[in-house]
Amino acid sequence: MIIQLPQLQTSLEGIAGLSLLTLLVRARIPLAHSCAGDGVCSTCVVQIEGDDLPPLSEREIRLMKKQGKKMAENSRFACLVKLPESSKTWVLRTEYW
Repeated sequence: MIIQLPQLQTSLEGIAGLSLLTLLVRARIPLAHSCAGDGVCSTCVVQIEGDDLPPLSEREIRLMKKQGKKMAENSRFACLVKLPESSKTWVLRTEYW
């Protein structure tokens, strides 16, 4: 899987089963994550364009409700999204890159 970050003019090779947040942190891509990836702070929201986007998990839905967040259909918490086994490409965006 290829992860493109057009706002940062870079791309990464994803590793199946790894969380999106872990991949970004390892690549030293700046992404807010004050809970260190525990899925409680809701700061690591990204918009993902591409195929094989998993549906929102129950945990993500609970976190959105708890934080009072209204998210776009393609928004996900990077700490809770696992990269699929795929040859597809995801394009990531945030409001602050």
